[in-house]
Amino acid sequence: MRLRLITAAAAFVAAGCGTTPGSLKGRVVENGQPTEIPGQAALMFTQVGPNEKAELGRSYTANLDKDGTFEMVASGGQLPPGRYMVSIETPAKGKSGLAKYKDQYKYPASPLRVDVAAGPNDLTIDLAKPGG
Repeated sequence: MRLRLITAAAAFVAAGCGTTPGSLKGRVVENGQPTEIPGQAALMFTQVGPNEKAELGRSYTANLDKDGTFEMVASGGQLPPGRYMVSIETPAKGKSGLAKYKDQYKYPASPLRVDVAAGPNDLTIDLAKPGG
């Protein structure tokens, strides 16, 4: 009897471990228009818990191309489904393009959130409209 319970519990846990990861690509815009991406820049996606606070050790980085597009390639290009805080990582300075938003979307206080579902995700992140 005990062996059957252990076997049933193991089967239940194994069935729950089959969550399909999400893949992520997209583009960064400003008011719906392409934005200037100076030099090196990346987006950091940090999973957040129910309290909307960043969960340490659950961050994934996607490099930004000059045209504002990005694709997650770290971690095999996949990440767990869930809610993520998005922060900007760039050494650029200035008052235009991506550099203008660098301090507003800084880890760990960035207000920008996105939801990543299982399977392919194609996001448009509008820096001028973090809630919409």
